[in-house]
Amino acid sequence: MFGLARLLLRSIWLAVFVLGVRRALELVQRGAEELIDRVDEGDESGLVRTLARLHEALHRSHRRGADGTDVFGEM
Repeated sequence: MFGLARLLLRSIWLAVFVLGVRRALELVQRGAEELIDRVDEGDESGLVRTLARLHEALHRSHRRGADGTDVFGEM
């Protein structure tokens, strides 16, 4: 009897945990979509500006490696 109750409680806990992880991923995805919308609208606040600077820095480092070497100067 107690074994069955314990198994039931473990199953419920696992279901709540899985649904919690799924919900967290949905929140992250929604947040990323809102951030993309803010970038499209021309928002210049902290996180948006940081992401834009990171994007530009990645492009600059990629252009430096356009001569046949990678970003570390090696072939």
